[in-house]
Amino acid sequence: MARRARSADELVHVHEHLLGEPDQGLHHPGEEKNEGGGVIMDDDTRKQVLVAYQTRKQDDILHPFIDEKVTIGLLPHVQALLMARYLRGDLDGYPPFMWK
Repeated sequence: MARRARSADELVHVHEHLLGEPDQGLHHPGEEKNEGGGVIMDDDTRKQVLVAYQTRKQDDILHPFIDEKVTIGLLPHVQALLMARYLRGDLDGYPPFMWK
C-alpha cells in the first residue's frame, strides 16, 4: 500500500531534497490535495516521481565526515554504519549528515 504525503508542503519538501528544485516541472496535473491536506497522485505522476527519485539516488555527493564520494542512495547505509561505530564506542559522537 502506498504511503500518502501528509501535506502538500511535505511533498514539496521531498521534491526539493530528493528530486531537485520544486519548479522543475515536478508538480503534475495528476497531483491533488484531499480534505486532510494529503496529496494523491495518479499512476502516471507516481511513476514520473519514482523515476526521478531513482535517477537522483545515483548522484554522487561528498560526505563531509568520511570525506569520500557517496551516492545519495547509499546515504542511509553510510549513516547506519556510522551509528553502529558510535554505539560500539569506535567514535566519540555520532556525526549526523546535514543536507545542504
